[in-house]
Amino acid sequence: MITLSGTVPTPDEKEQAASVAKQTAPNYTIADEIAVVSPGSAVATKAGDSDTDGAIKDPFKAALTKNPSLDKQSISVKSTNGVVVLSGSVKTEADKLEAQKLAKAVPNVQQVVNEIDVKPPATGQSK
Repeated sequence: MITLSGTVPTPDEKEQAASVAKQTAPNYTIADEIAVVSPGSAVATKAGDSDTDGAIKDPFKAALTKNPSLDKQSISVKSTNGVVVLSGSVKTEADKLEAQKLAKAVPNVQQVVNEIDVKPPATGQSK
């Protein structure tokens, strides 16, 4: 995975950075954590992003707790500038997709990078 971070003054520059990264490393997942900050407003935006990231993590964790198939599984969440990175492990591919769906449903989420591993439980039975 390649993580893009920092600030740019326009959405076009953010898109250009992501495009260059995708062309340069086509086999990698690109996590675009670049914030668009108009000149002169960097201090206010940094404080706002921190609040937004907290407002993303808490509802996502609450949604995990309410979901009976995901509650007991090991899922971590990191949020930066509206980009959510999910990691950890779940039992099935369906659980992985459900966690991603829950993250996308949280307000202010702009992108979800799903790094969750699928690790089916060992059956422990031999025939």
